[in-house]
Amino acid sequence: EVEGFFLPSDEIRTGKDSVCDIQLMDGIIIRIKQNSVITLKKIWVDSGRKEMAANIELNKGAIFAKLVSKLTKNSAFNVKTPTSTAGVRGTEFLVQDNGDKSDVLVNDGTVSVSAVDDDKNVGEEVIVDQGHKVTTEKDNKMKKGDLTEDEKKSLGEDSQSVQSITEDAKARIEDILKDFEDNKARIKQHLDDQKESNRIELEGQKDKNKQELEDQKARDKAELESVKGSTKAEKEGLKSKGKSEMDEIKKEKGSLKDKLSPN
Repeated sequence: EVEGFFLPSDEIRTGKDSVCDIQLMDGIIIRIKQNSVITLKKIWVDSGRKEMAANIELNKGAIFAKLVSKLTKNSAFNVKTPTSTAGVRGTEFLVQDNGDKSDVLVNDGTVSVSAVDDDKNVGEEVIVDQGHKVTTEKDNKMKKGDLTEDEKKSLGEDSQSVQSITEDAKARIEDILKDFEDNKARIKQHLDDQKESNRIELEGQKDKNKQELEDQKARDKAELESVKGSTKAEKEGLKSKGKSEMDEIKKEKGSLKDKLSPN
Protein backbone atom coordinates (compact mmCIF):
# COMPACT_ATOMS: atom_id res chain seq x y z
CA GLU A 1 0.00 0.00 0.00
CA VAL A 2 1.37 3.37 -1.05
CA GLU A 3 0.00 6.76 -0.02
CA GLY A 4 0.63 9.97 -1.92
CA PHE A 5 -0.78 13.08 -3.56
CA PHE A 6 -1.82 13.62 -7.18
CA LEU A 7 -1.83 16.79 -9.24
CA PRO A 8 -3.88 17.85 -12.28
CA SER A 9 -2.70 16.24 -15.55
CA ASP A 10 -1.06 13.36 -13.68
CA GLU A 11 -1.41 10.00 -15.43
CA ILE A 12 -2.07 6.98 -13.26
CA ARG A 13 -1.51 3.39 -14.36
CA THR A 14 -2.39 0.19 -12.56
CA GLY A 15 -1.00 -3.27 -13.28
CA LYS A 16 -2.43 -6.73 -13.00
CA ASP A 17 -4.23 -7.50 -9.72
CA SER A 18 -3.68 -3.94 -8.44
CA VAL A 19 -5.97 -1.01 -7.76
CA CYS A 20 -5.51 2.65 -6.87
CA ASP A 21 -7.96 4.46 -4.59
CA ILE A 22 -8.08 8.27 -4.71
CA GLN A 23 -10.10 10.37 -2.27
CA LEU A 24 -10.95 13.64 -3.98
CA MET A 25 -12.70 15.09 -0.92
CA ASP A 26 -14.66 13.84 2.07
CA GLY A 27 -17.25 11.35 0.80
CA ILE A 28 -15.93 11.22 -2.77
CA ILE A 29 -13.52 8.49 -3.79
CA ILE A 30 -12.57 6.76 -7.04
CA ARG A 31 -11.04 3.33 -7.55
CA ILE A 32 -8.87 2.70 -10.58
CA LYS A 33 -9.23 -0.99 -11.39
CA GLN A 34 -6.45 -3.29 -12.59
CA ASN A 35 -4.76 -2.79 -15.98
CA SER A 36 -6.14 0.74 -16.29
CA VAL A 37 -4.80 4.12 -17.38
CA ILE A 38 -6.42 7.43 -16.40
CA THR A 39 -5.48 11.10 -16.63
CA LEU A 40 -6.60 13.67 -14.08
CA LYS A 41 -7.44 16.47 -16.50
CA LYS A 42 -8.87 18.79 -13.87
CA ILE A 43 -9.14 18.56 -10.11
CA TRP A 44 -10.46 21.48 -8.06
CA VAL A 45 -11.69 21.12 -4.49
CA ASP A 46 -13.06 23.63 -1.97
CA SER A 47 -13.58 21.57 1.19
CA GLY A 48 -14.96 24.54 3.11
CA ARG A 49 -17.85 25.03 0.68
CA LYS A 50 -17.96 21.32 -0.19
CA GLU A 51 -17.57 22.16 -3.86
CA MET A 52 -15.42 20.42 -6.44
CA ALA A 53 -14.81 20.01 -10.16
CA ALA A 54 -13.22 16.86 -11.54
CA ASN A 55 -12.62 15.83 -15.15
CA ILE A 56 -11.10 12.37 -15.49
CA GLU A 57 -10.10 10.70 -18.73
CA LEU A 58 -10.24 6.92 -18.81
CA ASN A 59 -7.82 5.86 -21.52
CA LYS A 60 -7.92 2.16 -20.75
CA GLY A 61 -9.51 -0.24 -18.27
CA ALA A 62 -12.14 0.65 -15.67
CA ILE A 63 -12.82 3.15 -12.91
CA PHE A 64 -15.35 2.87 -10.07
CA ALA A 65 -16.61 6.07 -8.44
CA LYS A 66 -18.49 6.45 -5.16
CA LEU A 67 -20.01 9.80 -4.25
CA VAL A 68 -21.56 9.47 -0.80
CA SER A 69 -22.28 13.18 -0.53
CA LYS A 70 -24.44 14.78 -3.18
CA LEU A 71 -22.55 17.41 -5.14
CA THR A 72 -23.62 21.05 -4.94
CA LYS A 73 -24.98 22.90 -7.97
CA ASN A 74 -21.56 24.53 -8.48
CA SER A 75 -19.80 21.16 -8.57
CA ALA A 76 -19.17 18.73 -11.41
CA PHE A 77 -17.77 15.21 -11.73
CA ASN A 78 -17.17 13.81 -15.22
CA VAL A 79 -15.47 10.68 -16.54
CA LYS A 80 -14.60 10.67 -20.24
CA THR A 81 -13.70 7.76 -22.51
CA PRO A 82 -12.97 7.84 -26.26
CA THR A 83 -16.67 7.13 -26.92
CA SER A 84 -18.59 8.65 -23.99
CA THR A 85 -18.88 11.21 -21.21
CA ALA A 86 -20.48 10.32 -17.87
CA GLY A 87 -21.54 13.09 -15.49
CA VAL A 88 -22.90 12.60 -11.98
CA ARG A 89 -23.95 14.45 -8.83
CA GLY A 90 -24.31 11.70 -6.26
CA THR A 91 -24.06 8.02 -7.07
CA GLU A 92 -22.03 4.82 -7.40
CA PHE A 93 -21.06 3.82 -10.90
CA LEU A 94 -18.42 2.07 -12.98
CA VAL A 95 -17.01 3.21 -16.32
CA GLN A 96 -15.01 0.76 -18.41
CA ASP A 97 -13.40 1.22 -21.80
CA ASN A 98 -13.00 -1.70 -24.19
CA GLY A 99 -11.31 0.05 -27.07
CA ASP A 100 -14.13 0.49 -29.61
CA LYS A 101 -16.82 0.88 -26.98
CA SER A 102 -17.35 1.82 -23.35
CA ASP A 103 -19.84 0.83 -20.66
CA VAL A 104 -21.34 2.81 -17.78
CA LEU A 105 -22.81 0.64 -15.02
CA VAL A 106 -24.86 2.33 -12.28
CA ASN A 107 -25.03 0.74 -8.83
CA ASP A 108 -26.82 3.63 -7.11
CA GLY A 109 -28.32 6.95 -8.15
CA THR A 110 -28.35 8.17 -11.74
CA VAL A 111 -25.70 9.02 -14.33
CA SER A 112 -26.00 11.25 -17.38
CA VAL A 113 -24.18 9.64 -20.35
CA SER A 114 -23.48 11.21 -23.75
CA ALA A 115 -21.90 9.55 -26.78
CA VAL A 116 -18.73 11.07 -28.30
CA ASP A 117 -17.53 10.40 -31.86
CA ASP A 118 -13.99 10.40 -33.26
CA ASP A 119 -14.17 14.17 -33.88
CA LYS A 120 -15.09 14.75 -30.21
CA ASN A 121 -18.63 15.72 -31.13
CA VAL A 122 -21.05 15.04 -28.27
CA GLY A 123 -24.20 13.19 -29.26
CA GLU A 124 -27.43 12.29 -27.54
CA GLU A 125 -27.69 12.21 -23.76
CA VAL A 126 -29.38 9.42 -21.83
CA ILE A 127 -30.02 9.02 -18.11
CA VAL A 128 -28.96 5.68 -16.66
CA ASP A 129 -30.72 4.68 -13.44
CA GLN A 130 -29.71 2.34 -10.62
CA GLY A 131 -29.41 -1.29 -11.73
CA HIS A 132 -28.93 -0.36 -15.39
CA LYS A 133 -26.10 0.19 -17.83
CA VAL A 134 -25.45 1.79 -21.19
CA THR A 135 -22.95 0.91 -23.91
CA THR A 136 -21.64 3.55 -26.36
CA GLU A 137 -19.72 2.83 -29.56
CA LYS A 138 -17.60 4.97 -31.87
CA ASP A 139 -20.44 5.46 -34.32
CA ASN A 140 -22.47 7.14 -31.54
CA LYS A 141 -24.64 4.08 -31.10
CA MET A 142 -25.97 3.68 -27.56
CA LYS A 143 -27.55 0.61 -26.05
CA LYS A 144 -29.22 0.44 -22.63
CA GLY A 145 -29.68 -2.70 -20.59
CA ASP A 146 -30.01 -4.22 -17.12
CA LEU A 147 -27.09 -5.15 -14.90
CA THR A 148 -26.35 -8.86 -14.64
CA GLU A 149 -26.14 -10.53 -11.24
CA ASP A 150 -22.38 -10.80 -11.58
CA GLU A 151 -22.12 -7.09 -12.39
CA LYS A 152 -24.31 -6.20 -9.39
CA LYS A 153 -22.15 -8.38 -7.15
CA SER A 154 -18.92 -6.83 -8.44
CA LEU A 155 -20.27 -3.28 -7.99
CA GLY A 156 -21.45 -4.14 -4.47
CA GLU A 157 -18.02 -5.47 -3.52
CA ASP A 158 -16.36 -2.31 -4.84
CA SER A 159 -18.87 -0.17 -2.94
CA GLN A 160 -18.23 -1.90 0.39
CA SER A 161 -14.47 -1.89 -0.09
CA VAL A 162 -14.37 1.77 -1.06
CA GLN A 163 -16.64 2.65 1.87
CA SER A 164 -14.11 1.16 4.29
CA ILE A 165 -11.38 3.14 2.54
CA THR A 166 -13.45 6.31 2.96
CA GLU A 167 -13.99 5.65 6.67
CA ASP A 168 -10.29 4.92 7.19
CA ALA A 169 -9.37 8.12 5.36
CA LYS A 170 -11.84 10.08 7.48
CA ALA A 171 -10.31 8.63 10.64
CA ARG A 172 -6.82 9.57 9.42
CA ILE A 173 -7.98 13.08 8.64
CA GLU A 174 -9.45 13.39 12.13
CA ASP A 175 -6.15 12.17 13.59
CA ILE A 176 -4.27 14.72 11.48
CA LEU A 177 -6.58 17.50 12.68
CA LYS A 178 -6.16 16.37 16.29
CA ASP A 179 -2.38 16.33 15.91
CA PHE A 180 -2.60 19.78 14.34
CA GLU A 181 -4.58 21.12 17.30
CA ASP A 182 -2.14 19.52 19.76
CA ASN A 183 0.83 20.91 17.85
CA LYS A 184 -0.84 24.32 17.65
CA ALA A 185 -1.24 24.32 21.45
CA ARG A 186 2.40 23.31 21.92
CA ILE A 187 3.60 25.92 19.45
CA LYS A 188 1.51 28.60 21.18
CA GLN A 189 2.96 27.60 24.58
CA HIS A 190 6.47 27.67 23.13
CA LEU A 191 5.86 31.15 21.68
CA ASP A 192 4.45 32.37 25.00
CA ASP A 193 7.48 30.98 26.84
CA GLN A 194 9.80 32.60 24.30
CA LYS A 195 8.00 35.93 24.68
CA GLU A 196 8.36 35.76 28.48
CA SER A 197 12.04 34.83 28.16
CA ASN A 198 12.57 37.73 25.76
CA ARG A 199 10.73 40.07 28.13
CA ILE A 200 12.91 39.05 31.09
CA GLU A 201 16.05 39.37 29.00
CA LEU A 202 14.93 42.77 27.73
CA GLU A 203 14.16 44.01 31.26
CA GLY A 204 17.56 42.76 32.42
CA GLN A 205 19.25 44.53 29.52
CA LYS A 206 17.34 47.71 30.32
CA ASP A 207 18.52 47.56 33.97
CA LYS A 208 22.07 46.86 32.82
CA ASN A 209 21.98 49.74 30.36
CA LYS A 210 20.49 52.02 33.02
CA GLN A 211 23.25 51.12 35.51
CA GLU A 212 25.94 51.61 32.87
CA LEU A 213 24.45 55.01 32.06
CA GLU A 214 24.41 56.00 35.76
CA ASP A 215 28.02 54.81 36.13
CA GLN A 216 29.05 56.79 33.06
CA LYS A 217 27.30 59.89 34.41
CA ALA A 218 29.16 59.46 37.72
CA ARG A 219 32.49 59.12 35.89
CA ASP A 220 31.74 62.15 33.74
CA LYS A 221 30.79 64.17 36.83
CA ALA A 222 33.95 63.13 38.69
CA GLU A 223 36.08 63.99 35.67
CA LEU A 224 34.36 67.34 35.35
CA GLU A 225 34.90 68.10 39.04
CA SER A 226 38.51 67.08 38.62
CA VAL A 227 38.90 69.43 35.67
CA LYS A 228 37.19 72.22 37.60
CA GLY A 229 39.46 71.61 40.61
CA SER A 230 42.54 71.56 38.42
CA THR A 231 41.49 74.74 36.67
CA LYS A 232 40.84 76.50 39.99
CA ALA A 233 44.20 75.43 41.35
CA GLU A 234 45.91 76.64 38.20
CA LYS A 235 44.08 79.95 38.48
CA GLU A 236 45.10 80.34 42.12
CA GLY A 237 48.67 79.42 41.23
CA LEU A 238 48.78 81.94 38.41
CA LYS A 239 47.19 84.54 40.64
CA SER A 240 49.73 83.91 43.43
CA LYS A 241 52.61 83.93 40.94
CA GLY A 242 51.40 87.16 39.45
CA LYS A 243 51.20 88.77 42.87
CA SER A 244 54.71 87.62 43.78
CA GLU A 245 56.09 88.97 40.52
CA MET A 246 54.27 92.26 41.10
CA ASP A 247 55.69 92.53 44.61
CA GLU A 248 59.15 91.81 43.23
CA ILE A 249 58.78 94.54 40.62
CA LYS A 250 57.60 96.99 43.24
CA LYS A 251 60.56 96.08 45.41
CA GLU A 252 62.98 96.60 42.53
CA LYS A 253 61.35 99.95 41.75
CA GLY A 254 61.78 101.00 45.40
CA SER A 255 65.42 99.99 45.42
CA LEU A 256 66.09 101.87 42.19
CA LYS A 257 64.34 104.94 43.57
CA ASP A 258 66.53 104.88 46.68
CA LYS A 259 69.62 104.68 44.51
CA LEU A 260 68.62 107.65 42.43
CA SER A 261 67.61 109.84 45.36
CA PRO A 262 70.29 112.63 46.25
CA ASN A 263 71.97 112.21 49.52
